[in-house]
Amino acid sequence: MYWSSRIKSVIEVANLDGTKRRIFVPNAGLATDLTIDLTTHRLYWIDCKTSKIWTKKELNVLSNVLIGF
Repeated sequence: MYWSSRIKSVIEVANLDGTKRRIFVPNAGLATDLTIDLTTHRLYWIDCKTSKIWTKKELNVLSNVLIGF
């Protein structure tokens, strides 16, 4: 499962039983509206602070901005 923490400004991931918890995206801003595309295996989210849509696929790769308003 994936979730965002606005206090820490990160997106975290863990198994459904809560094990193997780790930070998936550091410096995620005010991440909200997390969505997973199961076809491309990508996580998408909106940063409310910058009004941009972001995406991430691989664990050790930097995030890419898709759209800025």
